[in-house]
Amino acid sequence: MEIGNDGKSIATEQNADLNLSKESSGYQRAPKLASISSQSSSLTNEQLTAHLTEEERQILQKVWQKEEEFALKKLVEISQEIWLHQI
Repeated sequence: MEIGNDGKSIATEQNADLNLSKESSGYQRAPKLASISSQSSSLTNEQLTAHLTEEERQILQKVWQKEEEFALKKLVEISQEIWLHQI
């Protein structure tokens, strides 16, 4: 173990620095979760829903459609608001 100038081990100082960087940068995704997330983002809807029944797929499709409609509506509202403030 290497000892720093103040008598603390360098490993302890590095751990403290790591903890500080995590606190200052906010939420940090766990490595395994990040890996799963990046893998799932490349999967198609069909691959993600393969285990569902046809009824469950239809329900999920309706939910996705409603979410998309809501997002588009909000985008239009925000765009109009920005446009009005530019005039």
